[in-house]
Amino acid sequence: MMARKLSKNEESLGFGKLNYVLMAVGLGMIVLGYILLAVGDITGAPILLVIGYCAVLPTAILISQRSKQGSAGTDPSIEK
Repeated sequence: MMARKLSKNEESLGFGKLNYVLMAVGLGMIVLGYILLAVGDITGAPILLVIGYCAVLPTAILISQRSKQGSAGTDPSIEK
């Protein structure tokens, strides 16, 4: 059985550059929060962890970038 060759759109997860930047920022906040927690900072660590887990990471996953080609109302996976 031959594997089907995927197009560029099918290979990606649908995340853009902004999504990956927000994910990196969120993961950085979470790591910094755990480091502060290990040091003993009981004020800044929970704040960073909550913001990282509850705000930044979900935003990075849910935000979508509009196509710059003007096809905001069409689904590229549907063939005509």
